[in-house]
Amino acid sequence: MSIYQLKQPIWIGLIWSFLYIGLESTQSVFFGSALQSLDSFLLGLLVFGVTTTLLSAGIFSFNRQQFSHAQQCLIPLIACNLSTAAGWVLYLIAIQLIEPAVAFTVSSAAMPIAAIVFAHFSIGEPEHLDTVSKRFGMVMIIFGMLFLGLTILAGYSGFVRGGFAVGLGGLLCAIGSGAGFEIAYLFQR
Repeated sequence: MSIYQLKQPIWIGLIWSFLYIGLESTQSVFFGSALQSLDSFLLGLLVFGVTTTLLSAGIFSFNRQQFSHAQQCLIPLIACNLSTAAGWVLYLIAIQLIEPAVAFTVSSAAMPIAAIVFAHFSIGEPEHLDTVSKRFGMVMIIFGMLFLGLTILAGYSGFVRGGFAVGLGGLLCAIGSGAGFEIAYLFQR
């Protein structure tokens, strides 16, 4: 099957994926560079704190039964929130240590790898690399992460706040961020 024989829904998905990747990359580089001069934790507290407060007040005003539903699902809700918070904290640390675009890319690439690792340990749904395209895609993701990691560790990146140890710390935080977001995704299902 050639690429031109693919069905339209796949093309629509590819177009949306490219648009999403473009927008996310743009905002990551723009906001990442802006966050280099700001206290990212204070900014995160303001953004997430204000959003959480306003949304909670709105839910309390318009749909109070959501709070009782949340109490019934308390353990998965807490796990989802803690893993999301861990993902964001690790991401914010990563962009303070290494180039924001690299931190974003490594964090995003760590998510599908984490899904396969978690599935191997029976956490979440089974993930199968049963087609050539899936295996090729995973190999490309791993090679991309290795290339970016080696670029950072060798000092060829545009931004690292220290030497080898700082670069390694930033990379590990970015990988941990992706894993945290994947755990949050597993708990919200």
